[in-house]
Amino acid sequence: MTPPKKRDGVPDPLILCAPKSRTYIALTPGFPVDTRPIRPVVVSAYQQILHITAPPGEDHVISFNSGWIFNTTVGAYSLRVKNAGVEDRPLWLYGWTGPLNAVPRHITYGVLGKALLALYIHMNEHGWRQAEFEIWDAGKEFGFGILGPRV
Repeated sequence: MTPPKKRDGVPDPLILCAPKSRTYIALTPGFPVDTRPIRPVVVSAYQQILHITAPPGEDHVISFNSGWIFNTTVGAYSLRVKNAGVEDRPLWLYGWTGPLNAVPRHITYGVLGKALLALYIHMNEHGWRQAEFEIWDAGKEFGFGILGPRV
């Protein structure tokens, strides 16, 4: 596991592991907010993942795009996620011939679900707030998310 690098002027992120998992998030908390408008965003996002997730033992990539690949909005707040360091080029340009669920640095539904669970558990115990978070699994960064006002 490689911890995220500290950015100038930004506090060290909190490293939070999803239960019974090798998925964790590096959470940089933002401004505290009222629980009523922001908690439903995380709950809604997690419920969407639960309904999409493949049967046990299978998982698949959400998207190979470089933009926001997952977006949930409830009221004035949203949760957005993007892949880490992905460019808009087809995988065959890089010679990739392996199974889709093994493509590095592309978030799968399973990894995102575990990351959202870690986010929910922490905020439910320590208070709801706007946040940015990196999504890591097995020591590799897979994505980045923002929980905050709808854009």
